Amino acid sequence: SPTHAQSTDTDDMAHYPGRGASPGRGRGRGGRHATNGPSPALITANIKNSKTMDEVLTNARKFMTFLNHIHLSAFWNTLSRLCSTASTSKSWFLDDAYSSTASAATARTTLVVTTSDDIGARELANIVHGLAKCGFTTHTHGEAFEALAKAIAPRVEACAPQEAANVAWAFAKAERVHDDAVFDAIARLVKSRADAFNAQELANVMWAFATIGRNDDEAFA
Repeated sequence: SPTHAQSTDTDDMAHYPGRGASPGRGRGRGGRHATNGPSPALITANIKNSKTMDEVLTNARKFMTFLNHIHLSAFWNTLSRLCSTASTSKSWFLDDAYSSTASAATARTTLVVTTSDDIGARELANIVHGLAKCGFTTHTHGEAFEALAKAIAPRVEACAPQEAANVAWAFAKAERVHDDAVFDAIARLVKSRADAFNAQELANVMWAFATIGRNDDEAFA
C-alpha cells in the first residue's frame, strides 16, 4: 500500500462529563471537569505520552468509561504508531495479553461514534485511520467500521485533504469495499477541491479506489 500521512492532531482539552453522561457531550477547559471523573486533559496527556503498547492500553483500560471522541482519536493514533513495528504481530489484538482491552476500546469507540453530538470529521478520520493501521478489518471488527462509515459519510465534505486521503486509505485497507456513500463523498470532494490535494494525498486516494475496484476517472482526471 502507498505511503500515507500521519493522523492530524486534535484539541486535547475537550471536556468529558462524569460517568453515566452521554459520550462526547460538552466542551470545557482542562481545569473544569466533573467532580466524579478525571481531568479530560490528563486523560489525553496520559494517552499521548504513552511510550509502549502496554502503556497506552493500560491507560485506555484505566479511563475506559470516560473516553470521549478526543480521547479515542488520540488513543487510536498513538496505538497505531506504537504497534506499527516489525516485531508486532498483525493479529496482536487476538493475543491474550491485549484482546480484552482491544475489544473494550473498540466497543467504546463504536458507542461514542454512534452517540456523540460533538464528534467531527477530524476525529472520525483519525479513529478509522488508527484502526486500519492497527490491523483491524471489517472481518475482525465489522461493527466498528459500520458505525464509522455511517458517521463519516455525511462529514467527508468537512475533511481536510489529508483526512479524506486517510479515510479512503483506511477503508480500503480494512477491506470495507461496500461503503459507496463514503467513497462517493470522497470522489465528490476530490472533484470539487482537486487543487487542495497534494500529489501524495491524490495517490493515496487513487490507490484506495483501485484497491476496492472503483473507477472514478472523472474525479481524478
